[in-house]
Amino acid sequence: MFFKYFYFISCIFIGIYIDTTNGGMTKDKMYEKIDGNAACFRRLNGTHQVGCTSRRQGSTGIVHIANTPADIDSLLKNGTAGPYMPLIPPQLFTRDILTKLKNHFPEQISGVIMRNDTTIPMDFSHDYQCPNPRSSLNGTCDAASGGWNPLGSGLLFEEFPFPIFLITNDTDVKKITDCYEKFNSFDFFNQRFRSLCAIELKAFMFATTDSKTCIRRTNIVNNLKPVKFCDPLGDQNVYGLLLPRGNYSINDTDNKPAEVVDNKSSEVIVVATRLDDTSMFDGVTPGASSPISGLVTLLSTAYLLKQMINSSDSTVSPKKNILFVIFNGESYDYIGSQRIVYDMNQNKFPMEYDSSIKYNVPNITLDDISLFIELSQLSVIDNLNMFHMEYTNTTSQTNIDNFISTMKKNLIKMTVNETKNTIPPSSLQSFLINNTNVPGVVLADHNMQFHNKYYHSIYDNAANIQFTYYNSSLNQTSIIPPNTIQSHLSTVSVALAKTLFEILNDGKSVQPAQQFDTLALTDELLYCYLISPNCKIFRAATFQEVLKDTQLPLYVGVDEWLNSITTVTGYTLAYFIGDILPNVNKPSCVFNPQMPLFRFQWVNGDINESNTTGVCLKSTVHFTRAKSPAFDIEDYDWTSGQYSTWTESIWKELTVQIFLKPSAQHENITITIGTVVLVLSFIVVYITNKRADVLFNTNSNIIGTSC
Repeated sequence: MFFKYFYFISCIFIGIYIDTTNGGMTKDKMYEKIDGNAACFRRLNGTHQVGCTSRRQGSTGIVHIANTPADIDSLLKNGTAGPYMPLIPPQLFTRDILTKLKNHFPEQISGVIMRNDTTIPMDFSHDYQCPNPRSSLNGTCDAASGGWNPLGSGLLFEEFPFPIFLITNDTDVKKITDCYEKFNSFDFFNQRFRSLCAIELKAFMFATTDSKTCIRRTNIVNNLKPVKFCDPLGDQNVYGLLLPRGNYSINDTDNKPAEVVDNKSSEVIVVATRLDDTSMFDGVTPGASSPISGLVTLLSTAYLLKQMINSSDSTVSPKKNILFVIFNGESYDYIGSQRIVYDMNQNKFPMEYDSSIKYNVPNITLDDISLFIELSQLSVIDNLNMFHMEYTNTTSQTNIDNFISTMKKNLIKMTVNETKNTIPPSSLQSFLINNTNVPGVVLADHNMQFHNKYYHSIYDNAANIQFTYYNSSLNQTSIIPPNTIQSHLSTVSVALAKTLFEILNDGKSVQPAQQFDTLALTDELLYCYLISPNCKIFRAATFQEVLKDTQLPLYVGVDEWLNSITTVTGYTLAYFIGDILPNVNKPSCVFNPQMPLFRFQWVNGDINESNTTGVCLKSTVHFTRAKSPAFDIEDYDWTSGQYSTWTESIWKELTVQIFLKPSAQHENITITIGTVVLVLSFIVVYITNKRADVLFNTNSNIIGTSC
């Protein structure tokens, strides 16, 4: 009896082992993964949800290649083996086509795949025609006839009940195409009678309804494993003061307080831009025109202004200062700028007062801002427009007029326009909504409509701004042609740095003998952000960091994670406006909690990479939370629209795989045979069980007889 049970249990374990070892192999033979993909995913705000999702177990459909609108119409009208998943070029990724496909879900359509063709459409923008309409000043969307982003389809903020994927790899596109050609491309009207090439898209989103609902469900306390449904969008803002603000000397050389210079009441000029970009597809956010053109201009200006101050014999007035700010999350109702305005109103910016700290950093409020300069899209060569309001406050208007007149003086060779009483979608909106007296100017390359035809899309890349990397050094700038994006951004940054220097220096200009240029720097920065972060500047601003060779995504992400692009951007700003401390070794290059204004970091510090041991860098650059106040305010009204309420759904996996789907007839035959075999097996088991005493008689109870 023991051996019977041992044999039985052994068979079970052997079966389990065979299933676990060969099950994966069998599945791999059935499915072929498509790796070069990016998915559309779900986001939510205080009132509704947008984006895409698959079924929980994944959505499947028959592959169909459609190259024209007529192909789509034919598929929807004549398809007999649905539901289908059309593979379309970017030219068909329009509101009309996707709405038509959406209206035929789930009978004929179960998903959409877009291939990344070398031939791109004439325009491709999926943001609103008026970006961030819920968080802008009244009248912003009405000011521009046809919208600031007239080519915007708004698809980014539409809800789709099926998954949408982008296939970026040509090899993977060929796999799908070859599968379609082999099994699906012929005898279209009789497809349902044969096996077909099918595709499975997995992108199930756990969040639903709106941000309020998913946050409430996430916060439900239970004794089992906590379940999360969504995360607030957010990351961190980057800020840095050109000059120390508080009880510090300007020429401090170590991490100890020196001579006291109290400039806590100094006026602050904010020079700002945004860091984030967005698109329909996860991780594909090149952002060349917006935000990189403005970001590179800000960093170049910061670098140049620091050089001007260091090389100038003039004394910079301690009553004026520059605050460089790089906002994050601006694509989703100005998350970063709303947070800083909120913190200013709470007297918590740049840091909350702490009585245990000897050298607290003086707070900056909206009233301390004497001028707000925002660098928006700046990719159109030799064209600059300055947007600003007209102010009844005499001081505010005077600051605006002085800045504009000085900029025009420093931009003699460039066409400079001025637009009054209109502000385009920009971070300045967050400040003006809270205080209409904040004097602000937005520098942009457009008038009342964006020139960028690929705003917030996968095609706002290096080619969109015609960037070519020249890999020039400071003494080789002559190899960069004059009519390039590098030359244009360099011209703007030089003019802006000179203008700011004059404001800081009580109207005195930079000495004529001093020649300042950021052409090579701009060339390298564009390469860092558009091509490869493994570049000379990023390596100099960090220490032995492992930097990728592919462009870092600019999507803001969720509040729990700090993006690599944010970190390296903050380090770069610190490298440009900070000071090298030659007499401080690595163990001493640490943060002093009694001097929270200063950040100490060990960096390579040499753009020529001749220094391999590193140096200590002291700067005033810090990171501050870019999370909407809506998630910190108790009992916040989610429908008020006061603050951004965007969240991102949790998902388990984003995968694409193709397989051969049998015909309906084949499936019916298979299930019929399986059912018959199952019934027969029950009958056999029943008969065997009833006759077991006869079939398995061991003769153990038979009494032997003698002859």
